[in-house]
Amino acid sequence: MGWFGESKVTGRSRDRVPTATPGPLTARGALQVVLPVVEKVSRGYQLRLVTSGEDIGADGRSLRWEFVFEFPSRHAGGVFGVEPCDMEESETALCITSEIAPRSPRSEAPLPLEFRDSPEVVAEMAKAGVDWVAGSTRMTLASRRTPDGALVWSTVMFDQEYSVPFVATSGR
Repeated sequence: MGWFGESKVTGRSRDRVPTATPGPLTARGALQVVLPVVEKVSRGYQLRLVTSGEDIGADGRSLRWEFVFEFPSRHAGGVFGVEPCDMEESETALCITSEIAPRSPRSEAPLPLEFRDSPEVVAEMAKAGVDWVAGSTRMTLASRRTPDGALVWSTVMFDQEYSVPFVATSGR
């Protein structure tokens, strides 16, 4: 992606490439896989959303993760992720996906890159009653901003939402 030196992204771009990193991955592990691709677009990126696939397990690992980034200096945004390349060939081979398009910047603060990793988060949610094994089959783990502005990890199990802090709180 040769966008260095360009002031704006004017069209939509999609890409899908294999990675040597096998899955399933934690949220931070997936972020480390996609960041080099994100940085090829612009080093001035802002994280806006993190979400797992519906296959997230009780160990906090998933074969699918998506990250939404903004590139304010490029007037663009993108969805970057990891997903299985071809389940028939290998159950652990992952591909990096990216889709970049023009976008107006948002005004709220971006998410910090130093967030609590998914194994810690799903373990805390399990203590609160979330069943990552026998719970709803449509459960994901996602970042979210509450109406009062707090950043949380969130999941919904049988129409009940559970959330825990997105970043470590003091005293941890």
